[in-house]
Amino acid sequence: ADRMHNTRMITEAIMGARDDIAYTWNVDDPNVLKIHLRGLDIFTRVTRRFSSAGGDEVPAGLTSLETSELFEQVFDKGLGNPKVKASRLITKWKWRGAEETPEGQPQIIATQVLNNYLTPMSSSDQSSMDQLAFTNLSDPASVFKYKMGFFKVG
Repeated sequence: ADRMHNTRMITEAIMGARDDIAYTWNVDDPNVLKIHLRGLDIFTRVTRRFSSAGGDEVPAGLTSLETSELFEQVFDKGLGNPKVKASRLITKWKWRGAEETPEGQPQIIATQVLNNYLTPMSSSDQSSMDQLAFTNLSDPASVFKYKMGFFKVG
């Protein structure tokens, strides 16, 4: 998957098309994404990943996949200490073949839950940033839920 393209599309869906955001992503280092927005640099790094196919909750005719990513984000305005945020994104994908998809219904449905955690370290302590441990995090500080439908075009 192209993390830069996906992030840009989600950002545009939320904020509208923008020409003041620059994205940097390398297919050879897919866990790192850099975003520059009006003097704010955002560095995102996936630190752990898990996926599982199938499951008992999937209705007949549907195929499913669940993915989970743990990642850290560093927000740097160039003034003072950068801010660090830890997050976990869980995505549950369900899809069916074109023949099984009713007219006007999405062929793929994705439900995402984004949990954001407060990090217990000073972002000026580089050794702490390098050892960001998700196992020590408690309840999320914020939770966002999204549901997306994907339709086949043409």
